[in-house]
Amino acid sequence: MATIAKKQSTEVSTPPAWTPVMNLPAAAANDGNLGNENVSNNDILIPRLNLLQALSHEVQPGDEKYIDGARAGMLCNTLNSEVFDAVYCANLNFKSSYVVWRKRNLGGGFYGEFSTEQEAMAALQADPNTKPEDYDVSETHTHVLLLLDETGQPTTPILCDMQSTKLRVSKQWNSMPQLRQGPRFASIWTLSSKAAKNKLGQPYFNYHIEFAGVPSDELYEQIKAKYFELGFDKK
Repeated sequence: MATIAKKQSTEVSTPPAWTPVMNLPAAAANDGNLGNENVSNNDILIPRLNLLQALSHEVQPGDEKYIDGARAGMLCNTLNSEVFDAVYCANLNFKSSYVVWRKRNLGGGFYGEFSTEQEAMAALQADPNTKPEDYDVSETHTHVLLLLDETGQPTTPILCDMQSTKLRVSKQWNSMPQLRQGPRFASIWTLSSKAAKNKLGQPYFNYHIEFAGVPSDELYEQIKAKYFELGFDKK
């Protein structure tokens, strides 16, 4: 007897609809950090806080990096594209370095970070694929901040780079007694922006820093724990 081949169905099987729950269920919360045992702080990308300017991609409608609602003078979390008029933060740590950028009119782009200006220039001169004159070397102050939400609870660490005209603000912040009398992170600050003009009279936005107060004992311990978690006591 001849075997009749069965016609294969072209109907596509679709999984049942699934409505995800946005909040972590209690069963998962009780299992702590399972699966992340081998993930260290070196394996995590700490976001950066950018101060948006009139020419920033994020404020230009039609640009692929445009963020709805973003405008010059706002602060932007580069990892999740959140924008803020101001943030509360604790200042966990600080470092000074020299950062090399490709000139903006040549396409821009990060090249590298070095301890001294001499090291930065030497690296450019030794690289056969670069022309030193195509790059800018900028003294950069990097503040590692711990952001707080509207209820005063810690959310995420974030890097805040200050270069060029922002260096003055950085030095003023480092000079404030609240950072120098006791642990650096034992104070809460409001970080926002203010309008300014450069030497040519062109408008831009610079950082604005105000002392907001001191944390409660409980909040201080949370901030301190994040300081140790990020390994700043070993650097």
